[in-house]
Amino acid sequence: MIKLFINIGLIIIISACNTNVEKPLSSDSCSIIVNYSDHKNWSADSLESIIPDTILVAEDDRVIFGLFTNFRQASDRGFQLYVDKIIPNFDVIIGDSIIPNDYTPFYFVGWHLDRPALYRTDLLDVSPKLVWSKWGREILQLYRDHERNHYFFTTVLHEGIRGNFPLKMDARLYYFNRLDENAKLVHQAGNVMSIDGRWDTDSTFINYISVLDSMLTSNIIQYQFDYSKDGKQINSTERIFELIEGIPIPKLSNINPVSPNLRYKLSVIKSDSLIQLNIIDELNGTNNFITNLSGEIKENIWNTVGDYLFVTCDAESDSTTLYSINLQKMNIASEIKAVGEMNLLIIGNLLIYDEDFDNEAKIILFRYRKDDIFSSIKVNGGCGINSIPERNKIF
Repeated sequence: MIKLFINIGLIIIISACNTNVEKPLSSDSCSIIVNYSDHKNWSADSLESIIPDTILVAEDDRVIFGLFTNFRQASDRGFQLYVDKIIPNFDVIIGDSIIPNDYTPFYFVGWHLDRPALYRTDLLDVSPKLVWSKWGREILQLYRDHERNHYFFTTVLHEGIRGNFPLKMDARLYYFNRLDENAKLVHQAGNVMSIDGRWDTDSTFINYISVLDSMLTSNIIQYQFDYSKDGKQINSTERIFELIEGIPIPKLSNINPVSPNLRYKLSVIKSDSLIQLNIIDELNGTNNFITNLSGEIKENIWNTVGDYLFVTCDAESDSTTLYSINLQKMNIASEIKAVGEMNLLIIGNLLIYDEDFDNEAKIILFRYRKDDIFSSIKVNGGCGINSIPERNKIF
């Protein structure tokens, strides 16, 4: 410890006395900043052996260390040190600006008083807290934007059947943002056949509502409402379908065939009994066979850096298989089989997925680069990333 702060002191003294010394932190590089003021049982001793060449400065109860080329690298490194209990917290400093790490907060759906409600937790210290719950009203689906700052969620009083048609009673759409955590009612649809939604872009959310035409009951009317990311309606349209065509639920694909860096493409070749999963590397011009799947691909998601791909497949009733694919090695890094439906979300170097269903459903935080489980989120009655997972339905 003494050696550490002697070295830090020398850096500070040299920097202060020699105005010609170049600043170690450039305006576009990133470092990690740790605050020890509220953690009296923590010290910076362990940093000396782990990162002895990257300590930059210590002032009061803060330590700044590391040089990283971008925010993600710094945030991931800080998270690794946190998980290994080397530091008690971390943020990222870019130039003169401190940017909070993006591992918190995480909003999800969990059971509360016999109904799905909205919860939040800090991924660095998992402890679910109730955010929104309304008597008799259950959340159907939570929709988050890419940056996880703006949310919409749909609710109903009851789901059932009326006259052989699905019924969702008093369906409503709410808007919610991370800044003030205030849920705002933006549309009260009443009794409907279906209510769905999706983020069309990072700035536009689309809500679909289908109802039986009261004037001509052989028709279904589907309303489309477009909202800005701050919850304001910006457009609306409607379409009419014949009842024999079924409820016009939009085909919202969960398949994203191209990686964020545009280097890799997901290629699927179907046969009678198998699906051949291939990855095309556009940079090297190669087509790489990964594996054969015996079921349908339900969803895929790429990490931000574009060096991992995650694919879910439901080959068997009541279960889903999750494949983590290392794109640098072009192999399956891990294979996880879980009961029930499975939804995916990536935050930093965490792959978040839900497993099991109904009152046993829980959310798993998986460190995919380390191939281990960091922690899990549990709520009495069950919880899920976007909704409470249900039993897989294989027809």
